[in-house]
Amino acid sequence: MADVLNLELNSSEPLLKVSGLTVRHLGAEHERTIFSNVDLSVARGETIGIVGESGSGKSMLTKAIMRMLPPYMAHEGRIELDGQEITNLSLRKVHQLRGDQMTLLFQDPFTMLNPVLSAGEHILEALRANKKFRKEISKQESKKIVLERLSEVGIHDAAVAGRFPFQLSGGMRQRIALATALARNPKLLIADEPSTALDNTTQAEILALLKNVQQSRQMGLILVTHDLRVAFSVCDRIYVLYAGSILEVGPSVELEKAPLHPYTHGLLLSEPPIDRRIEVLTSIPGSVPSFDNVLGKCAFAPRCNWQTQVCLDSTPQLRNVGERHVSSCLRLQEIKSELIVDRTGRKTADSPFVNLSTQSALPSITPVLRIQSLKKTFINSQNRKVEAVQNVSLEIAPGECVALVGESGSGKTTLGRCIVGLEVPTSGSIELDGLEATNYNSISRESRAALRKKAQIVFQDPYSSLDPRQTVADCLSEVMQVNGEGKDSRNSRIDALLKHVGLPESYRVRLPESLSGGERQRVAIARALAVEPKLIICDEAVSALDVSVQAQILSLLRKIQKEMGISLLFITHDLAVVRQIADRAYVMKNGLVVESGLVDDVLSRPQNEFTQKLLSSVPSSASQLAEKDQTLLLKKDKDK
Repeated sequence: MADVLNLELNSSEPLLKVSGLTVRHLGAEHERTIFSNVDLSVARGETIGIVGESGSGKSMLTKAIMRMLPPYMAHEGRIELDGQEITNLSLRKVHQLRGDQMTLLFQDPFTMLNPVLSAGEHILEALRANKKFRKEISKQESKKIVLERLSEVGIHDAAVAGRFPFQLSGGMRQRIALATALARNPKLLIADEPSTALDNTTQAEILALLKNVQQSRQMGLILVTHDLRVAFSVCDRIYVLYAGSILEVGPSVELEKAPLHPYTHGLLLSEPPIDRRIEVLTSIPGSVPSFDNVLGKCAFAPRCNWQTQVCLDSTPQLRNVGERHVSSCLRLQEIKSELIVDRTGRKTADSPFVNLSTQSALPSITPVLRIQSLKKTFINSQNRKVEAVQNVSLEIAPGECVALVGESGSGKTTLGRCIVGLEVPTSGSIELDGLEATNYNSISRESRAALRKKAQIVFQDPYSSLDPRQTVADCLSEVMQVNGEGKDSRNSRIDALLKHVGLPESYRVRLPESLSGGERQRVAIARALAVEPKLIICDEAVSALDVSVQAQILSLLRKIQKEMGISLLFITHDLAVVRQIADRAYVMKNGLVVESGLVDDVLSRPQNEFTQKLLSSVPSSASQLAEKDQTLLLKKDKDK
């Protein structure tokens, strides 16, 4: 297997070569396998992507490569870095390799950075881990090196070196984390979901920065992501990981154009298009099983539309299916043409969603939400005023979905928190279903309780918003009890709520830790529905989910909106999601609404320069990038 992946895909000796890597969790009662027999290679100057749903083993694979597995994990196989086997090196020697030879960039820079160290001190701390630097570099020279490292990641303001993580934006923190990771000139960088929580423009900047730094240094880069658009825009080759097994490997352009495994095919179909709204969103049913539960058969067979008995009789091996392209599908030759028809057929069959909402009709309808000239001012740590929301006016009709889009820090979440009473506006007014809702603190307890029933909020991270000690039934029952429902009524409604969000009754007794990310978000939506609100605010409710789970949640929200007539305020930075869910969109920048209108008008014919910038920041596909590169080459040839 290693020969197929490591030799045929890379003619030169790879920088990183992983062969037959297996990781097991050593439990007190029994062992379980996280992933098994994984082969992987990275050439110097090459970028590979590792994609797959949550639970596939992506992050654990990178930790194994970095030799960062916890004590209760055991590994087997062979890991070679720049010709040196590091599989069984002592932790002291591995620690010397980290930073000098290989380094890891995490998803959340805020947890990666030390809150009591300034940006410059983070870089210095990484540099001081090298004995040669400590002995030979003076204090003045070290300051110069810090500024050079900051400049390399696009920070040219020397004052940033003295700032602390809490004083920096998400994108700036990620740049500091990258500068720290690159401080000692490593040969291999592993980036684990480095742009997942960022808005489109910041994401585009970070991805471009990663690519530029990698190319200028000729580093190897491993990008772990569940966002296929990101993978296609950055990576040379992509590894598709599922339930602890590699199912397909191939060049990005080829994988995007013609996926040769049903799982990769399903992931691509689940990706929402940004150029049009489709009536039925595609998703892969079910969830990722553990490696041990699909041992002895094709790991994807239980969720595959093309599985037959042959898929259940043995574990498939990777086979060559094209130039530098391998797949483990046993039935590929039989179903290859069906995969093409299924993909192209769904594209051409997609009918545009009929949008009944028009701006001219809104004045004749009493809105569920009416915001007029809203302002929210904060005082920061330097005792300066920050205008988070500036003179925003917005309306949402019954049964309508309105999207609120913009970069991080544009005021989207602050506006949502004002609506549900978590923040008090500085000026302006808010009406919820005809009730005054500007300041929850200035109204009676009874009025406040009535308002709470009118609007509910679903947060980005359901694990943080759910009580880890409460079962699903207790979580839903508590909301209804607070709102005065009797015990008998609560019990019967719990089953109905679970059915509404597509969960079986057996989930009543489950705790949040036993649920997947998508299932937790379904529980959060059920909790919001428990008080029968007129408006649900979804604050980045699908941004952290895999594409398939994201499609499931978007379909669920569409269904709820249609069947129950609930209005939605959808706060997001993902414009493809906006196209699929919203009727109208408001674009915010620095607390101001810079553009609004029907979704088709805003996304297809943007008038504001900032909206145009957001759209241009959406990651391009591998084929689009290849076309751009070819155009540039032709232009250069013509100019010669």
